[in-house]
Amino acid sequence: MKKFIKNLILFIILVALIGAFGVFGYLSYVDMNASNARDYLMEKYKFEKKELLAIKSVEYVYQDIANCETLWLKKCTDDETLANKYTFKIKNSDREIVVTEDTDGNFTDDYEDVKVSEENSES
Repeated sequence: MKKFIKNLILFIILVALIGAFGVFGYLSYVDMNASNARDYLMEKYKFEKKELLAIKSVEYVYQDIANCETLWLKKCTDDETLANKYTFKIKNSDREIVVTEDTDGNFTDDYEDVKVSEENSES
């Protein structure tokens, strides 16, 4: 019985470690992909690097070029200029900023829209 409990505890610890490495790996992957978008937000709105946490990164492929049913890591879009979409969480806030990147490398964001909607809901 003691051996079973010992193996069970070891199994739980192992699963927890694998899960932690998985989450860390995913966040590192998203952070690497979103570095240019973070630089864009830092330059435009004077954020500090530690204030922005990249939580989601989606790469898009124009649906007329790709077979959408075979894509695993990318999503299809009907907008031929859309390349990537990044979601950032602002530290110490519930606010999220969505930054889109077009195929020419230009960025746009919804930060001003989020600020305006929050100000309207407060009044």
